[in-house]
Amino acid sequence: MVHADGSVAQTWNYLKQHGLQGFIDIWPRPTAIAWKIIFVYGAFEAALQLLLPGKRVEGPISPTGNRPVYKGHVAPSSTDSGSSGNFIIDFYWGMELYPRIGKNFDIKVFTNCRFGMMSWAVLAVTYCIKQYELNGKVSDSMLVNTTLMLVYVTKFFWWEAGYWNTMDIAHDRAGFYICWGCLVWVPSVYTSPGMYLVNHPVNLGMQ
Repeated sequence: MVHADGSVAQTWNYLKQHGLQGFIDIWPRPTAIAWKIIFVYGAFEAALQLLLPGKRVEGPISPTGNRPVYKGHVAPSSTDSGSSGNFIIDFYWGMELYPRIGKNFDIKVFTNCRFGMMSWAVLAVTYCIKQYELNGKVSDSMLVNTTLMLVYVTKFFWWEAGYWNTMDIAHDRAGFYICWGCLVWVPSVYTSPGMYLVNHPVNLGMQ
């Protein structure tokens, strides 16, 4: 999609002409620098999660009567864990409702909030900077896009204690789909309007 300038039609035509090799050619390959940036960002967010002070907030009582107590699969947090008996379902859906590394590092808080939601805000601002770097100014459409995203993310963190009562935390287990969604889908798809506007500035004007 990036190679086709965001056009689904161009991407489809390219793949029809070049087949599997075309798909391989346009598949993004992160550079060593990109991996370093992602690693440093993840480590920084993990450190903030562990070190910043904050009030204690407990999640809702689970269907089996447990309060969230965070541990990993080896030592399940409560009866809100276990296998379905199917490896594929366990991998995709997850086995542990409240997985944790050590006593304090909650996996779902990291993937959903610290990495996923914060990367949404960071990338939104980054696209503004990139557009300014390329064009010497930031278009009003980019400002509107970025402002709306930052308002949404700010609201999320302002209301973060309420997030512990949502389906993501209280119902969805920490499987592939929720972790991949927060680590990949949110940073890439949710920020895509800003990425598009970098090279396609639109001046909305006052009308």
